[in-house]
Amino acid sequence: MIKREYTVQEGREDCIRWRLNSSGKFSIKSAWEHFNMQHDVVSWWRILWSSGNIPKHSFISWLAIRQKLRTREKLKRWGCVESDVCVLCNKEFTLGGGNAPSSARKQRGKSMLAKIRRAVFCCTVYNIWKARNRVIFQNERVDAEVIYYWIRQEVLLKLFSFRCNSTSFLSLYQKWQVCSLSD
Repeated sequence: MIKREYTVQEGREDCIRWRLNSSGKFSIKSAWEHFNMQHDVVSWWRILWSSGNIPKHSFISWLAIRQKLRTREKLKRWGCVESDVCVLCNKEFTLGGGNAPSSARKQRGKSMLAKIRRAVFCCTVYNIWKARNRVIFQNERVDAEVIYYWIRQEVLLKLFSFRCNSTSFLSLYQKWQVCSLSD
């Protein structure tokens, strides 16, 4: 097969030519453009993939919005569980739908408050998913107050990692620290 495709010419140096680039030279860009599947750009990508978010929270939120999490509905279809109602609220519930959250407009921007909103959104999705998994797979009941505590603690840690000295940040950080579970 190689002999049919390529010919050897005596006295001429062998060369490799990259057909995906007009110059014949390989480039990462031309390889990326060839192999990358083109998808529509969604308006909510910055909410999930913000530098202020915890990566595992962003990933689970992305799966939820894309409806790729293993929900009770999917688990029931696969025969892993008997019921497809939400184990946390006992109602039919679907996370995601491929659309941005309704609060997406408030989560855009570079302000500290916008960063915190993005972190809280992703943290909330992640911790609801984590609580649901504990109920399904470990048979461990998780109350809403516990989920709220997890979210609050993780967001507080993320806030602390920002190490911002602005008065609005310090005020917000102090309010979150003294906030009780009953708020």
